Amino acid sequence: MDWSENIPVDDDAFQYYERLGRVREFGQANLSQELPIQEVAKIAGLSPKYFTAFFRQHTGTCFRDWLASIRIDRARALLSERTRPVTEVAFLVGFRDVRTFQRTFKKLTGMTPRAFKKSVAPAVQPAADAAKTSRASGQFSST
Repeated sequence: MDWSENIPVDDDAFQYYERLGRVREFGQANLSQELPIQEVAKIAGLSPKYFTAFFRQHTGTCFRDWLASIRIDRARALLSERTRPVTEVAFLVGFRDVRTFQRTFKKLTGMTPRAFKKSVAPAVQPAADAAKTSRASGQFSST
């Protein structure tokens, strides 16, 4: 599920180029970790300088932006579950600073993490309205 429409990525490149497929698998498996370009380039079997050019040429974006995009995709999924605070989600998806997470999230989604979390919350029906709805639909509790 791709939530970060603002980062155009040629997903076919990850399937076509085996080295990019390895990078995608490694990035997704280690999302919560720091991913230095030297280490990722090694996974791709390239020098860091050539890797950055290769990645951009074949995916249409730089590695750093792609990584931020998949981190925010994962963050949206976690926030949709509504079981974790925003701060915890930020660290779980690999951000070392909550402020950077919030800025990146807003840049890619157009809303803050907290606003997103509220937007996926189910509407809470007040108890009085729930009782009216139950009576109106003929549902009575027998006590």
